[in-house]
Amino acid sequence: MLCPSCGREVHESDSFCGECGHKLKDTNVSNNSNNDNNQVSHRFSHIVTESKSFFKQAFTSHDQTIRDAKPFSFPLLGALFGLGVIVIALLFLIMIPNEVSYFSTSKGSIVIRLILVATILLAILVGLIFGLTKLGSKHPISFQKVLSDYMLVNTITLAIFVISVFCFILGIYSLAGFGVLLSLILFNTSAIYLITKYTSHGMTRFSSFYLIIIFIVIELICLAFLGESVMNQVAENFLNQIMGGDF
Repeated sequence: MLCPSCGREVHESDSFCGECGHKLKDTNVSNNSNNDNNQVSHRFSHIVTESKSFFKQAFTSHDQTIRDAKPFSFPLLGALFGLGVIVIALLFLIMIPNEVSYFSTSKGSIVIRLILVATILLAILVGLIFGLTKLGSKHPISFQKVLSDYMLVNTITLAIFVISVFCFILGIYSLAGFGVLLSLILFNTSAIYLITKYTSHGMTRFSSFYLIIIFIVIELICLAFLGESVMNQVAENFLNQIMGGDF
C-alpha cells in the first residue's frame, strides 16, 4: 500500500510513514470501515435485485426456473421466509378472537404454535421432495435447489392464503373457506409437481408414480401424528378449564 501523504510504499502493519511521518492507522481503520460498508451495501443491493427476479419468475416462468440449475441464495430465502412468517403471524393475531383467553391460553401462544407446526410441515415437505428425488432420480440436485423451487412455486399459494385470511376478517366466509382449501391443496400439489419435474430431467431408478405414492403415505403419517398431538393438547386445555386446573 502507499502512504496517502507522500505516496511512498509502506506496509499494512506500519503505524507511521517512514518518509514523511504521516499516521497510517487511522487511514487503515477508515479504509476497513469503508470496505465493510461497501460489502454490506453490495450484499443488500444483490438481495434486492435477486428478490425482483424471484417474484418475476414466481408469477411467469415456473418451468424454466425449475430447469435452471442455479438456485436462489440462502440469504434471500431466509429473508422471504421470515417476511412470510411475520405477515401470517400478524394476520392470525387479527383473525383469532379474544375469547380464546377463556380456555387458559393466549392469542400469541396459539400463533406461535401454528407457525411452529407450519414450519415443521414445510421442513417435512421439502425434506421429502429432496429425499425422494435423490432416491428416484440419477440427476444431481441440492437441498438448496429444492427449497428455492418450493418457495418459488408456492409464492402464489401463499398469496391466495393471505387473501383468504383478509376475506375471513372482512366476513366473506365462503370465499375465505374456498381460498384456504385451495391453498392447502396447492401446497400439497406443488410437492408432487416438483417431484415429477425433477424425475423427468434425466435417467430415473424407478417410476415417479411410486415416488408420489411414497410421498403421500409418509405425508399422511406425519399429518396424523401432528394432528393427534394438536388434538391432545386442545383436549387437555379444555379439560383443565372445565376441572378448574385440577385435571
